[in-house]
Amino acid sequence: MSTPELWTAVADLVECWVGSSHVKGVREELWKDLDSSEAIRPLQVLALREPQDIRSMPLAAYKAFPHMGIDLTPRDMQFMAHSAALENAIVYLMWAVRSKLPGFPMIAAPQLAERSRLTMDNFTPPWTREAMRSGFHYRNLSPSINAAIEVDSGAPLARLLAAFNTLPSWHAFKAAQDGLTPALRSDLLAARRMITERAINENDTTEIDSGDPWMRIKRARASADEVIAELAPNALAYAKAFDRVNDEIDLVIANVITSLIAFGPPETLGGVGGLNMLATQPLKVTFQLEGADLAHTGRIYWTDDSLVTDALYVDGFHYAGDHIHGDRFAFDATLLVGSNTAWR
Repeated sequence: MSTPELWTAVADLVECWVGSSHVKGVREELWKDLDSSEAIRPLQVLALREPQDIRSMPLAAYKAFPHMGIDLTPRDMQFMAHSAALENAIVYLMWAVRSKLPGFPMIAAPQLAERSRLTMDNFTPPWTREAMRSGFHYRNLSPSINAAIEVDSGAPLARLLAAFNTLPSWHAFKAAQDGLTPALRSDLLAARRMITERAINENDTTEIDSGDPWMRIKRARASADEVIAELAPNALAYAKAFDRVNDEIDLVIANVITSLIAFGPPETLGGVGGLNMLATQPLKVTFQLEGADLAHTGRIYWTDDSLVTDALYVDGFHYAGDHIHGDRFAFDATLLVGSNTAWR
């Protein structure tokens, strides 16, 4: 579970990065009406075809530009350069945190199997062999981050790393790592090999997923979960502890920091109704919007519901309706516990 100290450190880092010309350049284009002629042509096309992708993966949108059949202008190229610089900074930031995890780089988690969802090219920086072998745990990655973002963020970065180190999920994984015996490691690595073997067999026998990368990732996760579920209790506890801390790192860096950098501070949603709290880790909620406001995947919001004072990161949406209320959107979100204390 996240803490106010973590979100304070996040806000400090984002405030520092906002001074970067790359952040200003990306915001200048993303904050325009993407359905109007004010926006650059590639973003107009993406907003028409995949509007949620721009908001959930704003720093990766530029990668589609060369494949659109559009003559790119100098302004388009400038946006691409700014986005690539920010994406590079996020990747270095991710490894600055991951490399401080207990046991790195010899983490025995089965989820790090080759061809697993965490090691394949997905929507967060993958756990590649090359990165694991790059000696990041011996290096101070602040200079690489500063070079990418072109501002000195050493002090807020240090505070962010310290905040991660105090998280309950980090402490739980440290305890699991400290309790790792040779026999337990052997069981975990055997499960890792099995996940890879299953992935190879499934990819050889499964049809292409209709161009939907999410289907490939969902299938890889489901396959790995089946193997992990068969582990002995201590090995299973280790795998779950890794999942929790890794998911929290991804949420903070790949989702929250990226959203704040691209779109700015949370807006407030009005007309929030049907809000349900789910007993998950991290805490999740579902809600509907009964007014004119619309939430977007990948954005962070406050709500007008007095029972939920922390901000929400919107994970996705689906249609929900009935004969009485008619058709409406329902949203799934992660509760950023402690953000109210840190950001308001």
